[in-house]
Amino acid sequence: MKRKTRNKIILTTLLVSAAAILIGGTVALILTAGTWKVKMKESREKICDKGWECSGSKYCCNDTITDFFKVYQFENLFSKRNSPVAHAVGFWDYQSFITAAALFEPLGFCTTGGKQMQMMELCAFLGHVGSKTSCGFGVATGGPTAWGLCYNHEMSPKEDYCDKTNLQYPCVEGAEYYGRGAIPVFWNYNYGAAGDGIHEDLLHHPEYLEQNATMAFMAAMWRWMTPMKKKQPSAHDVFVGNWKPTKNDTLAKRLPGTTSTSWASAASTPATTATAPSRPPSTPPTRSPTISSNKARTDHPQFPPIPRWLISMRSSFASLTLLMYRWCCPGYGAH
Repeated sequence: MKRKTRNKIILTTLLVSAAAILIGGTVALILTAGTWKVKMKESREKICDKGWECSGSKYCCNDTITDFFKVYQFENLFSKRNSPVAHAVGFWDYQSFITAAALFEPLGFCTTGGKQMQMMELCAFLGHVGSKTSCGFGVATGGPTAWGLCYNHEMSPKEDYCDKTNLQYPCVEGAEYYGRGAIPVFWNYNYGAAGDGIHEDLLHHPEYLEQNATMAFMAAMWRWMTPMKKKQPSAHDVFVGNWKPTKNDTLAKRLPGTTSTSWASAASTPATTATAPSRPPSTPPTRSPTISSNKARTDHPQFPPIPRWLISMRSSFASLTLLMYRWCCPGYGAH
């Protein structure tokens, strides 16, 4: 009896062990299969490399900005920026814009969606930049964007924009945080955040944004790609439709896309913060030619007429993006 009992115990133990091994193996197999599925899915996601302008990203598989936005179009859009009455003559140019854009194109800046969406986002961004730096407004010859990029800093600031209560980005002695850049940055905490985003010490050196056009465009693009408040989408996410409105947003007519109602008030869904690479890529002249003259050469025979989609930007997008700025970015530029 004792032997039979012992044998039963041994047999039961073996069966339990075998069952445990079988169950454990099955679970391990399922987990391994799931991991491989994820890895296979990730490997199937196409990553493209377009050289200096866009590399190592799925967004680089689309057209890049230089494919549809050329130097002559930049010159035509901001044709009055180097006029004698302008305040930033010789500062802004196409090369600086493209060099800055190359940092954000892999993140989806003007490389999201199809070509039409890409061009529309570029229109919105440049219309926004033009409206914030224009010295001609709507009554001037050529329209508001023609006089865009007239400024690179605030003229005759009334204060130093130092918020001494902000401990994360405390004011630096001697630094002045008045408005600077393509989308003007005000206040020490905004300079600090923008500096972190583009990996430059703007808190100690806010003057960089009026000394370096590439850096000024970088700060503007970072702000375009980054939510300015916690429960608020970025301008980019709203424009390309990445932001999904809640029920309350829908009832309040806060919708993604390009309509003016979608930019009427604040959204309530958090979005991912964009961070630029540490340094601009070295830009070969073959893809992004420099401008030999800062003057707009719209009468030159080699420059064809400005396309319709850019003309559209001069009218509707300039005003719409100004409205979007007031909604999406109230923490920046408020003064």
